[in-house]
Amino acid sequence: MKQGRDQKKLIGILGICLMILISGALPGKGFSSGLSYGYSGEEDSLLTVGIESSTGNFNPFYYPQGADGDVVDLVFQRLVRRDFEGNWTGDAAEEWEISEDGKIITVTLREGLTFSDGEAVTAEDVVFSYRVISDPSYAGGHNTYARKLEGYQSYREGDTEDFPGVRAIDDGTVEFRFQQGGGENLESVGFYIVPKHEYQEFYRYNDTARLREKRSEPLGSGPYTLENLIMGEYVYLTGNPHYYNEETYAIEEIIMQLIEENTEIDDLTQGNVDLINGQSEIRNIKIAKGEDGIAHNKYYNDSQGLYFFNHENGATQDPAVRKALRHAMDLEELMEHHFEGYGTVPAHFFGENADIADEEGIQSLKNPSYDLEKAKEILAEGGWHLNDDGYREKDGEVLTLRIIGSTHSDIIETLSPLWDRDWANALGIEIDNAYGGMNAIMEDLIYDADANVDVWNVVFLELSLDPFAPLGAVEGYFHSSNIGTNRGNISRYQNEALDELIEKARETEDLEEEKAYYVEIAEILQEEDAYAPVYTPEYYDLYTEKLTDFKTNSHFTWTRALETARLSGEDINRDGNGGEEEEGVPWRTASYGVIALFLLFKWKNRR
Repeated sequence: MKQGRDQKKLIGILGICLMILISGALPGKGFSSGLSYGYSGEEDSLLTVGIESSTGNFNPFYYPQGADGDVVDLVFQRLVRRDFEGNWTGDAAEEWEISEDGKIITVTLREGLTFSDGEAVTAEDVVFSYRVISDPSYAGGHNTYARKLEGYQSYREGDTEDFPGVRAIDDGTVEFRFQQGGGENLESVGFYIVPKHEYQEFYRYNDTARLREKRSEPLGSGPYTLENLIMGEYVYLTGNPHYYNEETYAIEEIIMQLIEENTEIDDLTQGNVDLINGQSEIRNIKIAKGEDGIAHNKYYNDSQGLYFFNHENGATQDPAVRKALRHAMDLEELMEHHFEGYGTVPAHFFGENADIADEEGIQSLKNPSYDLEKAKEILAEGGWHLNDDGYREKDGEVLTLRIIGSTHSDIIETLSPLWDRDWANALGIEIDNAYGGMNAIMEDLIYDADANVDVWNVVFLELSLDPFAPLGAVEGYFHSSNIGTNRGNISRYQNEALDELIEKARETEDLEEEKAYYVEIAEILQEEDAYAPVYTPEYYDLYTEKLTDFKTNSHFTWTRALETARLSGEDINRDGNGGEEEEGVPWRTASYGVIALFLLFKWKNRR
């Protein structure tokens, strides 16, 4: 009897183990945590996106970048967005009208829009959103959407609670008034629409403290809603049943699964995730491109690594020094060895994705060639000669460069030896490197710029450039009116001709005339070596081929691409060896079941 009871007990235990093993593999996504997030079990309805981190802050006013921003973009709507080609299209806006002088934009909302709780979207929600980002106490990074609006400065500085820049005409119409006309004003209309009825209780004028704490329960009118969040593990979103357009966003569920940086490509090729976006790690890109069943979208990132020269302090005030430094930059070697060809060396400040980058005058711009002998010749002609110690000297002053670089940028490890080899050893320049965090660098260059003019000569930075607002970047970084503390002209560059061209480009409504101004601007910055562009990296969105109709680029990110994307329902590479898996129980689970039954058989025979 005891033997029979033991046998039944063992059979029961093994049976339970087998059920657990099988049920644990049912999602087919390789999750080991056994989490319950309400997953439907339909393979063609679930997209799994690999992410490296999430803070759980989905507040549209204060979210950080990265995955948290992606959640916000899926949950909230904007009035207008850009399509894949970069053209403006209505999101919550049915239509808009721009006045002749470009100073007023009147937007009509789509009829019947609701938030995911069923409440109607109105013009008052738009006004509320813009009042928050313009508030005197607001410390988020999105007030750029409001800075051009009429009355912004007075409202922002607390001089008045009246904000004429944005107002509701009626429930379905909102009016934006701008300080100046301009083709880039529509960009300012694109902030998220935040429901006043949900967020107003946490906000009052000049007090956003409580609003800042409303982090992890976003409520919007976008295509998805946040269903569940487990910090350190995953974010789970489902389709918003109240979303206005049922013909789009066919993928019903999204899991944003946290994965390790050093295993993310394995997670993709083994089918644990379907998508890794914004990949710039060259090793991972190469592996993915060599795998069957993995597709990719390639594009230039909207960023640029560059050197700014200090035009008010030290040797870099001298045009000869700046030009010599540029001839002593082996950018092709950098591109070949650091980026392995996955990028380009830009020759202008507008970004590789800007329309103006295709203009003939811009295309003809060339960076100075890498030529150390030419660099030495330029320095000698400029009066910089080698002294007995082997350093360049002019009028008793040694040519010294104090170079600032961020410890957050891994490319500094590649650039620093080049400074020693080409600038110090080859040209005879004394190098004084200073590395630090971005906060300290911004303190020197922007927040306390006037007091720190004399502490640097060259700084290496990585900047984001808006391809649709190239004039804004040029004006911010090179117009003389932006020199000084808390302003953007870091290099303190001054050129009256450039200022005039920027102002003409801002005022003209003739597109061809505007492009001609851009070409002249680029030529001046190149001729004067006002700065030195270094690189623009290539980015890859890597995904399994089960994800179809999926088009992305630098501005049309994966969250936007889901508008038309589909899932085929086919799984790939579940065994991690490039092969497709049979339908039914995954092979590891089947193997464990066979082992369990074998042990049971052996035990029974032994008895």
